[in-house]
Amino acid sequence: MLKSLKIDITNFQQEVHIYLEYTGDSVYAELTQKPGGKKDTGRLSGEDCEVWMEEFEELHIEDWEKGFAADEEMELEIIWGFEYEDQDGDKKKGWGFNAYPDNWEDFIRLLGQIIPLDVSGTAVNISLVFWQITKLDFLMEHNEYVDEAVWLYKETMEFSREKELFIIHKELGQDEDTTRIYHSREGVPFLMDRLDECFREWTPDNKEINEMIPGYQLIITYDSGSQQLVSANYNRTGLPDSWCDFTKLLTEFIKEIDGYCNILDEGVFGRGVRDGEYIFCSVAFSDYGKDYYYLTDDDSLEVGDRVIVPAGPKNEEKEVFITGISYYTEGNVPLPLDKVKKIIRRAD
Repeated sequence: MLKSLKIDITNFQQEVHIYLEYTGDSVYAELTQKPGGKKDTGRLSGEDCEVWMEEFEELHIEDWEKGFAADEEMELEIIWGFEYEDQDGDKKKGWGFNAYPDNWEDFIRLLGQIIPLDVSGTAVNISLVFWQITKLDFLMEHNEYVDEAVWLYKETMEFSREKELFIIHKELGQDEDTTRIYHSREGVPFLMDRLDECFREWTPDNKEINEMIPGYQLIITYDSGSQQLVSANYNRTGLPDSWCDFTKLLTEFIKEIDGYCNILDEGVFGRGVRDGEYIFCSVAFSDYGKDYYYLTDDDSLEVGDRVIVPAGPKNEEKEVFITGISYYTEGNVPLPLDKVKKIIRRAD
């Protein structure tokens, strides 16, 4: 059982010192950061201490390996060491270089129950991968030997605080791709902080990924060595509310140099009905006609689709085309729900 644990972490710019001590009726924690000399302490006792110790002992820190090293090089070198002592006085020491034990995040979570922690620190690398799978119907229609044909389109964004680089890579096809590299001493760190703020302590509403809906994977690596991983659909159910603000900020940054990419297109990530929302489609009966609201439960409809709606006092079926799609909760619908008719189906 734990008597004390010391952990020292450094990236040659910052040092973190962690100390834990169990006295039998309480557990004490101390965290010191340098430069700055910030020191946080905390203590648990009684039943809270007993519950905490049960979880801590399940980590089996006495079984941590003596050395941890990353298989791949990292831009930021993180070196750390630990010294564990049990109640019998037996000690174990170990070290790590750009790598931690598999249960490191569980340890940090437990530490955060004693003292308030910003375990993430500063984002030093961010990777965002966007993908979209498109069915190639025209190939299936004109080739009897093709049962299914799809095209995988990918965009990748990479941010590096150390190199002050922002990179966009597009895979346009099997033999085509393009990469754009932007360097900005002030712009890249600013964008990384805003992106980190979007996703910190946030989880998507829907964690089940539908492969036929655009998706993304985000990995944020912090100077503490910890990582945040988010993987979800690239629409409103899988993105934080502040994502739209960030994409506008990033779009302006890119436009100052060149280009535009789908990963910033609100027409893509602005789709997706959330729980408690209603889908209002604006439709027109002719190219220059007035728009009318209709309700639908089909979230796969897109602007430009032709659909059949009930029209007039006799609810005659008419073919119209969709000019806009919006999402509203019951409290802010543009028209009373009982006054809005529903789309019947897609047009043939």
